[in-house]
Amino acid sequence: MKNKNSLYQLPSLIIALLVVIVTLAGIIDQGFYNARLNTITSSELLGQDSVSLIISIAFILLLLVEKEKLFIKIINLGILAYFICTYGYFCFSIVSSPLFLCYMLILALSLFVFIYKLNSLIKVANRVETNKYYPRKTISFFFLFAVVIMLFKEIPYLVDKTIINNESIILFDAFYILDLAIVFPAMVIVAIMNFSNKPSSVIFSGIFLVKLITLMPALLFNDIFHFIQKGHFLDISFDIIALLFTAFSLCLLFFYKRGIGAVHQ
Repeated sequence: MKNKNSLYQLPSLIIALLVVIVTLAGIIDQGFYNARLNTITSSELLGQDSVSLIISIAFILLLLVEKEKLFIKIINLGILAYFICTYGYFCFSIVSSPLFLCYMLILALSLFVFIYKLNSLIKVANRVETNKYYPRKTISFFFLFAVVIMLFKEIPYLVDKTIINNESIILFDAFYILDLAIVFPAMVIVAIMNFSNKPSSVIFSGIFLVKLITLMPALLFNDIFHFIQKGHFLDISFDIIALLFTAFSLCLLFFYKRGIGAVHQ
């Protein structure tokens, strides 16, 4: 059984080690990114790599203690979702480097491991008990609020770019596609599932809470490195909003942990 569990975790450990390698390479020598075809800045790449490195190290530590702990399994699924989005963006926005094949491997492994692990948790979702601390409605309203805020930020740009000015979007804008076509609709669906008290909503809520927690620090780090390099922040008001989002997401995750119990056999 021990050998089987070790084999089960091997793909996840490979993902984490690959992320450690590519992020360290990017942090140590940003010349790796000279071939990128989009307009992403060096400070943004440095911020993203720094956060990804921290998350990958945390992922390794969590994998070592995961075993049959439901909460940690959900956290790890959220981290895999972060890797899918981050390296999906790297691949489709052509953040190129000599390690580009590693980005593709991280994306592929993260996606299929995520599906495999999610399937195993969905099977036991109806046996997960929740108590009075589980913030079902608060999580749902928070997801909907986050989607509305980001829609007001992203939709006007795409309308102006593609409809009003009839221009082609650039590779840097790939995250708009990931957000509007995949992430935001999924968050709305999870919020509705929560309101409807669907058993699997407990699993998906934890995943998206982790996704929000891992998203915002990258934005903060981007601006911090921009300040270090250029002497000024790009948007201090958005940094404050990102910090508040992260703090609130962490609070919700705390109550989420208190609100879910063991899986009934």
